[in-house]
Amino acid sequence: MRDAAELLKKIPYGLALLTARRAGEVNGMPVSWLGQVSGDPPLVQVAVKPERYTHDMIRDTGRFALVFPAREQGQWVERFKAKGPDKSSKFQGLRVSK
Repeated sequence: MRDAAELLKKIPYGLALLTARRAGEVNGMPVSWLGQVSGDPPLVQVAVKPERYTHDMIRDTGRFALVFPAREQGQWVERFKAKGPDKSSKFQGLRVSK
């Protein structure tokens, strides 16, 4: 828990991507709103509109991951704004771990 608490102190507000995985599919989206709820236990909150595809993935699995790109990786945000049927294309050329 100590490592998680230290991580919360370093959240670089302003540029974050939220990713989710469900039954072999993966999706990601830029996060407009992110905040720390608690330091002990370490908790964060994000706002995802119910109309977003990712919202259902999170609701179904109860899980998501946050990615904090470095400033020079800011172009990722544009990539993850894309909507369409091929959600996995957002991750093309990126290393993804489970």
